[in-house]
Amino acid sequence: HPPPAMAGNNALLFDTDVAFASLSAATGLASTMLLFLVCFFASVPITMLMAYVPGTRTRQLYSFLTGFVLLYTAFGEGVKHIYMPAMLSYAFMALAPTHCGLLTWATVFPYLISVHAQNASGDTWKEGGMDFT
Repeated sequence: HPPPAMAGNNALLFDTDVAFASLSAATGLASTMLLFLVCFFASVPITMLMAYVPGTRTRQLYSFLTGFVLLYTAFGEGVKHIYMPAMLSYAFMALAPTHCGLLTWATVFPYLISVHAQNASGDTWKEGGMDFT
């Protein structure tokens, strides 16, 4: 049985359990859930700033980098399980656009289900942890 995902998130420059201790005690939410909420609400102004980013390629890079930082901050090393299936889906769209939905469904969906089962995500959630699934 794996430990709760991101307990004391070491992916950041600070320990979330320490940083969110008082807020966690006041709200009854685990520090990992509070960090997720911070990232969730931070995505709104970050998205609004995109209006000031010039050029298509620059916007794409901005979107990728800010998305990656928010996901990595919220989920730590588990972010690899988000980006690998996404890259596979994009490859299907580029290489087989008429069949990309079926190919993605047949490969990515079973992968995420298996990772969800391996991580015992329901148990992690009950213990106050969060993961990418």
